[in-house]
Amino acid sequence: MKNSTNPKRTLRYTTLMLCLFISLTLLVTALIHMSNTQTPTLSEHKSQTHAKLEPNPWLTHIIQPGDTLGEILSQWQLSFGETLSLLKQPLAKQYLINLKPGQKLEAHITKNTLLELKYTINTTDTLIIKNGHETYHATVIKNPLTSRLLTSSATINSNLSSAATKAHLSPGLYKQLTDIFAGTVNFKTAIQPGDHFRILYKEYYLNNKKHHSGEILAAELTNKNHTYTAIRFTTGTQTGYYTPTGNAIQPKYLKYPVHYTRISSPFSLHRMDPVRHKIAPHLGTDLATPTGTPIHSIGDGTVIFEGWSRGFGKTIIVRYNKHMKALYAHMSRFTSSLPHHVHKGEIIGYVGQTGWATGPHLHLGIYIDGKAVDPMTFSPPTGNPITKNQMTAFTATKNKLLDKLKQTTGQTT
Repeated sequence: MKNSTNPKRTLRYTTLMLCLFISLTLLVTALIHMSNTQTPTLSEHKSQTHAKLEPNPWLTHIIQPGDTLGEILSQWQLSFGETLSLLKQPLAKQYLINLKPGQKLEAHITKNTLLELKYTINTTDTLIIKNGHETYHATVIKNPLTSRLLTSSATINSNLSSAATKAHLSPGLYKQLTDIFAGTVNFKTAIQPGDHFRILYKEYYLNNKKHHSGEILAAELTNKNHTYTAIRFTTGTQTGYYTPTGNAIQPKYLKYPVHYTRISSPFSLHRMDPVRHKIAPHLGTDLATPTGTPIHSIGDGTVIFEGWSRGFGKTIIVRYNKHMKALYAHMSRFTSSLPHHVHKGEIIGYVGQTGWATGPHLHLGIYIDGKAVDPMTFSPPTGNPITKNQMTAFTATKNKLLDKLKQTTGQTT
């Protein structure tokens, strides 16, 4: 019997089967390869993405009433010994023992090791503490302030205080104005409607926002048709206000170092002590005023003590000459980076209630040759006039300031 199979058909069939076999082989190989390659899950993908992000090593805490440094560091898994080591640093001890509510504390911590600490002291000052491995190093960084020269003026209708309020003078500027002319005009009895004042002063700004009013540089007060002019000028280490001819217009020392509301306790040799409840000398004057009110040095002098003094609390003592020194007590805090030498009117601290104080006030003590005198009856001498050697520099300053005093708009300096 004759074979009926077509050779061409057989070849095509064989070729088709071979191609099908090769395709199946490639498909199986691909499936095996895919099964060996793991595709990350969603959670694994998130984990890998998170691992690529840089972790934030800084921890932040806003100080609450009653917070202590030890408690905060403990929350950050740091030991009590770390707190003790920090507080061995003088600046850290000064600012971190009594933390101020509302301020910010930041820490850079790696593997339970404190590398850096930042504490916001106030709007302009930040305490920076860095780990030097064997000890901590601390500095106070000041945010830069800019200043502008501004003028302000007003006509007096009833009294100087009302006119100053109308002219938007800050309490500090009002105090400066009255201090400047206190030895010239009796503000309680001599001021009349129609009198006029004009001042040139510095205004300080932080990040283009008003921070505080600074010093009066020049002032005019017209009283009973007579105009008194004062020019601020520094001679060596002495700063004061002078007439256009160079005579000192003020006493050598300020009468009051704060803008106060009342005398809560006068100078007395026989006062009933409100804390110890017994008769004892009160060798100073207590000027009641709210906590945080700036305290100004009454003159140019040298700081001989800054610290805690038993019942006086936070205290500063300034020597003004070989015979006279002043004691400022019960402060809430000192000015950061208080200089060794302070100028008349310079802020040295802020009113508080530290030590044996029953309310916020400044205790002012004046001592002459070691003996306490009543600050309210003490008559300071008048300052020295401009010398011949200083007259050229004074005249240049006078002309510049009086020209600016006549301007009506502020000028950036």
